[in-house]
Amino acid sequence: MSNIKLDTKNIILLLPVFNEGKSIYDLLLNVKKYLNHKVKVIIVDDKSTDDSLDWIKKFILKENSLDIEIIYHQQNQGLGGALNSGLKYCLDNLNFDILVTMDGDNTHDPSLISLMVKEIESGKDIVVASRYRQGALVEGIPKFRMFLSLAARICYSIAWNFHGIRDYTCLYRAYSISVLEKTFESRNHTHLNEKGFLASTELLRLVFKSSKNVTEIPIIINYSNKLQPSSMKIFKTIFKTLKVLIFKFD
Repeated sequence: MSNIKLDTKNIILLLPVFNEGKSIYDLLLNVKKYLNHKVKVIIVDDKSTDDSLDWIKKFILKENSLDIEIIYHQQNQGLGGALNSGLKYCLDNLNFDILVTMDGDNTHDPSLISLMVKEIESGKDIVVASRYRQGALVEGIPKFRMFLSLAARICYSIAWNFHGIRDYTCLYRAYSISVLEKTFESRNHTHLNEKGFLASTELLRLVFKSSKNVTEIPIIINYSNKLQPSSMKIFKTIFKTLKVLIFKFD
């Protein structure tokens, strides 16, 4: 693998956004603080009904330092739809070496991207920011949500047991261009079937089938930075998770 540096501008940050309000503005400020011009940001707005787009446009007008493109959905398609749109656009139109996915609600710490890039540079194809590695810092999460995340981790570990992976559901990951191309070329350029939050897990399963060259780093995550209520439908997600564990993805 070629020696990839942060200043080569071939790193894509893909941000799915739905009703994040000011949190997306705060996240972009943090991206600017830690990375500035060193990444290209692709935002997929999944038909937000709040002021998320206003905050994004305010950042672009006021800060004017990040290379940002916005993909607009005409109807809400869920996380899977947002990831599909972003992945397809990046793979079809952009020249890059690394793609990073993260939540658009400012709960993930962009300072970790440089470490993720170094792992890809060293030869890894997939880097997962994990809540279950020594040194991980998770703050502000409701206890019930923490319990569900831990239960999901245990269930996925038993059912799938992907070597080197403990966190199956966190979206904060980095992928090499080679693993993404291999994954989606083998699927005849179709992408994700899941529309909801399980799309994150489906994406991990697909790329892991293409490459077992994966590592995890401890995540820094602060749920108190999320200013808007979560759009996750908890019981629907639980039901879908159980279905996936039994029947796997379509």
